[in-house]
Amino acid sequence: MTPSLSGAAPWALVALTLVPATARAFTFESSFSRGCHESITFAAVSRAGWPRSVRPAPLGTDAVNALSRDLPFTLPDGARDLWSITLLLGARENDLHGASPRDLTRLFEVHTDPAFQDEHCLRRPQDDGPEGNLSALAACRAFILREVDLALGDGDQPDLEATEPHAVSLAFSGERDVSLPRYAWHMGRALHALQDSFAHTLRSPDGRRVRSVLNFTDQARDPSFEPSRDGYGHISALDECADHDSADAQRTRFAGEASEVPSGALVDDTMALSGRRARARGGIDEAHVRAGLHRGQRVVRRARREGRPVGLLDRPGRTGRAGAAWALLGAAAAWARRVARRSRRWPSRRRLCRAQTRRRRRGPTRGRWA
Repeated sequence: MTPSLSGAAPWALVALTLVPATARAFTFESSFSRGCHESITFAAVSRAGWPRSVRPAPLGTDAVNALSRDLPFTLPDGARDLWSITLLLGARENDLHGASPRDLTRLFEVHTDPAFQDEHCLRRPQDDGPEGNLSALAACRAFILREVDLALGDGDQPDLEATEPHAVSLAFSGERDVSLPRYAWHMGRALHALQDSFAHTLRSPDGRRVRSVLNFTDQARDPSFEPSRDGYGHISALDECADHDSADAQRTRFAGEASEVPSGALVDDTMALSGRRARARGGIDEAHVRAGLHRGQRVVRRARREGRPVGLLDRPGRTGRAGAAWALLGAAAAWARRVARRSRRWPSRRRLCRAQTRRRRRGPTRGRWA
């Protein structure tokens, strides 16, 4: 028999929906999340422009028009051209890898795959200890530079018309192989990872110094996940880019400013291609400043050196929406137990009340009422 929903059960279901199944970094647009990556990426490239000061041609061919109507996200104002569409598809690719936003099982596999952690500036399984901050950032930096090189190509000038086939998930057509502009696709991929370096790290208040790189693959896959060794767990609250929250707005602004630097470097027609690469690399390095050792990790290491047990408050990584969700689940379970205990007592109380009512109607009798 299927149990009915009563008492605390609806709240338990609500709590389960708050437990993050995937690590999205800044969120991509879906039925459940707003398009943080899309808005940050498009705004940065719009301000920087395209190479050779070329303006993208508006939608023209039937195939491009059909693609624009089949997108699983809303195009920003001014993005109705193939270059901008490809830029946003590339920015979403790090999170989707051709999967549908509704295919949660496949997305979980994509997001927890150790081979894809550098695309999100997250720790890999081998990035342990304080040194793991540096190796994780180095892997993320290498991925961004590799995507920048793929965007520029081998010529003296970026070829904005060169295309590549890529698998994308569309709203009505499903998964399809589509020929898309190379420069825009790889720039979207590179800027996504650069933005994730602000959503998947703990930084100094000015946003310039990385204190710790977060970990999702070990947190999701490894039962022996230990924050003092593997780094802090993924914090869902850092994925938000809501304008009404000052911390989210500041983090979004840092990511947007960082995204403008390589975008602006690659469109500077006064420099040769090698100079553009060097300037873009400098901007990326500015965002990936040397990682420091977070205070929480120092507390754990000091406690172990002194032979003291590491308490729960000394072990970070249990913050954010997931921690609140598990707390809500615990409260719901306690409430359900209390309701069950009370329901077992209610029948005897009702029988007592009915017996007392019947005796009052018959009038006073000798002895005590039952």
